[in-house]
This record gives sequence, structure tokens and C-alpha cells, in this order.
Amino acid sequence: MREGTNAGSSWFVVTMPRYFFDIHDGARSTTDDTGVELDGLEAARQEAARTLGEIARDILPYSDRHEVVIEVKNEAGQRVLVTKLSVSIEPTELPGFSPVA
Repeated sequence: MREGTNAGSSWFVVTMPRYFFDIHDGARSTTDDTGVELDGLEAARQEAARTLGEIARDILPYSDRHEVVIEVKNEAGQRVLVTKLSVSIEPTELPGFSPVA
């Protein structure tokens, strides 16, 4: 929420849009019932990307294959953005190299 004055020196309040970030992580889903006020869709995109980065740090040590989807919705419940993170770690056979199990 921002406050300011208009030309007549009266105070007015400008509310920022609220975005909700629903996370789908394999068989688990988390619905965001609170949301967060952001400056707009670009700020929501940045927040979703930052969240995916945090999730990646958490899952990489424990999983060789994983997909996470974040659905961003506006206050009307409309999906305005979908971000996806897909992680796949697969050992390869190289001549003269044997992967350590």
C-alpha cells in the first residue's frame, strides 16, 4: 500500500495488486491463501523465480529428478503466470570413467 497526495493536497491510498503463489511439487500441492502485495506482474515473476531458486537449493541434494510448478494467480483467482523448474541429474558412461555409487 502506498500513500501520497493528489493535486488538492488530500491524502489518497494506492493499493498494490495481491498475487497468490500455489506450489505444485510432485504429489504435493500448497495453496497460497494469503498472497503478497507486489508492484505488478513483473514483480510477481521475479518473486516466483526467487522462490524456485530456493526450492532448487532444497531439493538438489536429495533428488535426481524433480519438477516444481508455481501458479501465480491474481486477486480474482485468475492464473496470470506459470513458472516451472525441472531438475534431472543422470550419470553418463564415459570411456575410462566409472561413476561412484
